[in-house]
Order: sequence, then C-alpha cells, then structure tokens
Amino acid sequence: MRRGLALAAVLCLGACASKEPPPLLLTLPSSALQVAPAAPAASAASATPQRTLVLRRVGLPEYLLSRRVRYRDSASSLADWPHTWWAERLEVGVTREMTEALRARLPGWTVCEASCVDGAAGDVVLRIDFQALDFVRGTATPARLQALALADAGSGDATLWRTEQRVVIDATADTPRSHASAIGDAVRAVADALASRLRATPVGRAPAARGVKDPA
Repeated sequence: MRRGLALAAVLCLGACASKEPPPLLLTLPSSALQVAPAAPAASAASATPQRTLVLRRVGLPEYLLSRRVRYRDSASSLADWPHTWWAERLEVGVTREMTEALRARLPGWTVCEASCVDGAAGDVVLRIDFQALDFVRGTATPARLQALALADAGSGDATLWRTEQRVVIDATADTPRSHASAIGDAVRAVADALASRLRATPVGRAPAARGVKDPA
C-alpha cells in the first residue's frame, strides 16, 4: 500500500509539473474608452454639414493574420509569445478600434465600418493598409512597436488624397499585454492624423496627383 501511495504521489507530481499554464487571450484596448483630442470648433456660419465616412476593412501583413500573437525578433524573422492567443482575428479588432477612434475624432460625422446600415455610399471612403505593425523585441533597444500605414480617401470615382503615416510606440513593458496596448496606441495615432486630414478635405475637389504622399 505504501508503495502504491508513493507511486500515485509521484505520478500526481509529474502530471502537475507537465501541465501547461492556461492560455492568455489578448484583445486590443478599447478606443471607445479612450479620451480623444477635441476637434477644432467651427463657427455656425462656417460649420460644414454632416458627412458620412465609410471605412473599409483595415489591411494587415499576411504574417499577422493568425490567432497566435507574433512579434519580430530580428529583421527577417518572427516568433510567437508562448501560450498567448488573440481572442479575435487581429484585423477585425484593428478595424473596429480604428472605426471607434475616428468616430471620437470626427464629431458630426457618421462613420460606418465596411458599409452603412441605410445603404448610403458615403461622402468619403477610406482605405487603410498597414504595411507593418511589428512589435520588435529581442534587440539591444527596448521593446517597441513600429507601424507603417498607407491610406487613401476617395469620393465617388475620384481619389481625394493619399498619405503615409509612420508611427513608433515605445512599449511600457516587454510583455504580451504591452504588445496589445502598443497596437492600440498606434491605431489612435494614425486616427489622429487621418481625422485631421479628413476635417480639412472639401469633398468634391479635384483629385490629388497620383503618387504624391504627405510627409511622415
């Protein structure tokens, strides 16, 4: 009996030691809970009428289209945070958070994700494609997020403007949660720049010259 109890105890300890920790499910911090910078106030005489903005699904690099949470550990390689998963597809979360961030920064606008419920085509259609959204760690510098977003706004068949936004966010810690937080900060930084450009864009003007980019 003693031998049996000892064997059971050894097996129990071995099972406990080999048991993996529960997975960490990450989400992006909600833009709806963030305080957005106030938009410039317009006088009653110069106030523009309400506009409708349609935001298409935000594009991400294919290597990030995974439920595994991936970071860049060198210029040409990626790695996964252990036991860590996105609670939803990253492109879905980024699109939702970008929509919320733009709503907060464009008072008086109707901002629709993909399409508007009433079928309205939208005064402006905005497309955003992140060429990079990389959490960089394992180098000599502290962990940080590097983002490059290409965006174009159109009205009807006309391209109103194209712009390129580069963002670098210093991570508060080298952890998966800080990784998610840095992506949220990058989304809001890009939303700041795009909202400012949208407020200043008169819909219906001649399209901008192709290939012209705003300074980063």
